[in-house]
Amino acid sequence: MNNGITKVKFPQGSDKDKTSKKLHVKNVAFEATRKELRQLFSPFETTRLGYPKRNNRHAGFAFVEFETKQEALNAKMALSDIHLYGRPLVLEWAKDDNSMKAIRVRYAAKYMDQEYDNPRKLRRSSTVVSKKNEV
Repeated sequence: MNNGITKVKFPQGSDKDKTSKKLHVKNVAFEATRKELRQLFSPFETTRLGYPKRNNRHAGFAFVEFETKQEALNAKMALSDIHLYGRPLVLEWAKDDNSMKAIRVRYAAKYMDQEYDNPRKLRRSSTVVSKKNEV
C-alpha cells in the first residue's frame, strides 16, 4: 500500500538534476545596471554577481552565485516570471565551467575569431582578390 503517495521520477538530464549554486540570467536589457541586478537578487543570499561587458556595454546576460543550492532554487522559482526593462529574464542553471574567468576566455576567443583572427575569412578574401585580378 502506498497510501495515495506517488513517487515522482525526474528523467535524466531534467532540471532537478542540474541544480547548482549558480544561475545564468539571460535576456538582460542592455540598460540594466549591476546595481539594479543586485537589488533584484537582494532578497536571496548571493555571494557574487558577474555582469560581463562587450564594447563598453553589458553583454545581455549575467551570472549570480548563491550561498546554497536552496537559495538558488528559491531565486529561480521566485523570479521565473520577472521582467526587467520590459524584457522577460530567462533563468537557467549555470554549468560548473561557467566561472567568470572561463567565460571571459571563451567570449574573448569567440570575439577575436569573429573580428580579427579568423584565418578562413582571410583566405577567402585573398582568394576572391586573386580571382578578380586574373579576370
